[in-house]
This record gives sequence, structure tokens and C-alpha cells, in this order.
Amino acid sequence: MIHAICLNPVLDRLYHLDRFTPGRKFKRSVPELVASGKGVNIAKACAALLEPAKLYVFIGVHVGMFLREAFDRQGLDALYFAACGETRETINIIDGASGAETEIIEVGPPVRQEELDRFMATLA
Repeated sequence: MIHAICLNPVLDRLYHLDRFTPGRKFKRSVPELVASGKGVNIAKACAALLEPAKLYVFIGVHVGMFLREAFDRQGLDALYFAACGETRETINIIDGASGAETEIIEVGPPVRQEELDRFMATLA
């Protein structure tokens, strides 16, 4: 079994826009919401290859609930650890005309010492 560790998962908001120009308004832009993070992506790849994997992930409150639901829908076996505050989000703007991508990346939430201790004990 593969153990995928994701200390700082993310909710990616992907906006596919044509001819993105800073300072311009883009109406009716509906983002694609994707649960992500390096460890999450490893767990997704394992699931696609039918390789058993366990995802160890720190999550915050509201965005964390979205991630939990997404992981459940994708059939990921996950063990959750609480983070103080909110799970980070990233805005990705993909310009359909040029292929250029712009990213706005939030910082992740802090983790309390007791949650870190629980995480380390679980891994041990």
C-alpha cells in the first residue's frame, strides 16, 4: 500500500478564459473546482491505477468539507487531521488563446501541536 502524505491540500479554482488581460472584467466565468495538492494527486493516480493508497491530509473547516466530499466521490481512502483556520485555495486562470496560466496561491492554515503529534503518532 502506498501512503500519500498531503500536509497542505488545496482547492483549485480553474478559470478557462479567452484572451485574459489583467484589469479587464470577465463575466459569467464559472470555475472548475478541483481538490488537489501533491499528496492528493498521488492518491488520485494510485486510485486510477487500482493501486491501494492511504491519503493522510490536514484540512481546515469549510473548504476542508468540500475536499472530504471530493475525496469520497473519487473513492480515496483518507485519514483527516485538523488544521486551524481554512484550507487554502488557489485561483488558476488559463488563457485558452495563448495557453498561458496565471496562479494566485494562498498560504495554508497553521496546525496545532496536538494535531501534529497525532499525525506523527499515526504515521509511526
